[in-house]
Amino acid sequence: MLKNIYVYIVLFATLMMSIGGSIGVFTGVADYLVPDTYMQSYESFREMRLEYPNHNEILNEEAIRAAYETEKQEGIESSRQYALRHIINSLGWIIIPLPIFLYYNKQQGAVSGRAQRADQKASEDV
Repeated sequence: MLKNIYVYIVLFATLMMSIGGSIGVFTGVADYLVPDTYMQSYESFREMRLEYPNHNEILNEEAIRAAYETEKQEGIESSRQYALRHIINSLGWIIIPLPIFLYYNKQQGAVSGRAQRADQKASEDV
C-alpha cells in the first residue's frame, strides 16, 4: 500500500515537471518566432542622439538611422538568444524526469498486474 502511494507521488511529480517543461518549450518557441522587445521610437532615439552626442559620432540623418536599425536588430537578436536558452532549459524539464516517469509507470503497471492477478485468484477460489 505504501509502495503504491510512493509510486503515484513520483508519477505525479514527474508528470507535472514534464508538463511544465512542455509549456516552457511552447512559450520559448513563441518568443523565438515573435520576439517581444521594447524598442524606443526612432524620434526618441534621434532626439537622444542629438541631445547627447558621442564625441566621435557624425550626426547626420543616415548615421542616426543606421545606428537605430543596428540597435533594433541587436535587441531582437538578444531576445531570440534568451528564448533559445529558455527552450533548452525547458527541454531539460522534459528530458530529465521522463525516464523516471517511464520507469515508475512500468513499476506501477507491474504492481497493479500482481494485484489484479491476486484478485482474480481470490475470486476463483470462492
